[in-house]
Amino acid sequence: MKYKLLSIFMLIIMCASFAFGCKKDEEKSENYAITINSVTISTSEAKFYAYNKQANYEIYYLASGSPIHWDEVYDAEVSDMTLEELVKKEVLDEIKKVVILSEYAKDEGIKLSEEDDELIEYSVNNYVSNSNKNLTDKTGKNKELLKTIYTRKMYIDKLYEKLEIADDSEKQEDLYNELLNDSMVDVNDEFWDTIEFNECIFTEKDVEAYSE
Repeated sequence: MKYKLLSIFMLIIMCASFAFGCKKDEEKSENYAITINSVTISTSEAKFYAYNKQANYEIYYLASGSPIHWDEVYDAEVSDMTLEELVKKEVLDEIKKVVILSEYAKDEGIKLSEEDDELIEYSVNNYVSNSNKNLTDKTGKNKELLKTIYTRKMYIDKLYEKLEIADDSEKQEDLYNELLNDSMVDVNDEFWDTIEFNECIFTEKDVEAYSE
């Protein structure tokens, strides 16, 4: 009887473990955009990259006087991807590159100086104070998140300086591709399906104001 009760107790624990495990997986699927090796990028951080990329494309198209059609195939001779799909792929590639290279920089023993920290703080405050309101409505103004983003970029700059490839984009790309081949990447497709660019961030007036 004692062993029977013990078995039932263990079964209850196992069932509870499975239940909590499922709940954890569900939370992860809701709260992460992509995992690269041991680094998990939150949906909030991914939105920063995605909507800033959207903004850059809008500025380019508006400045050139061309309409932007996110739902149309960008280049039928190359692929059947729409412009929106193409840009989201670029965003994913950018996130992978930023994470992989910044983590490699840390592994190489690169440290940030007080001056670097001051530049990061300046970049954070500048983004919060001077970015387009429509953009920050989408990305938020979380200073801790922005600090993480700009810190990663600073690590990459310092890495390029150490390797003396700051002005050599080809060597930068070679390094990234080599590291990417040894990396594990898990993309949360459900999250990326929710990212859409059909709501404009910039207007022609905005572009005119920036060009003055």
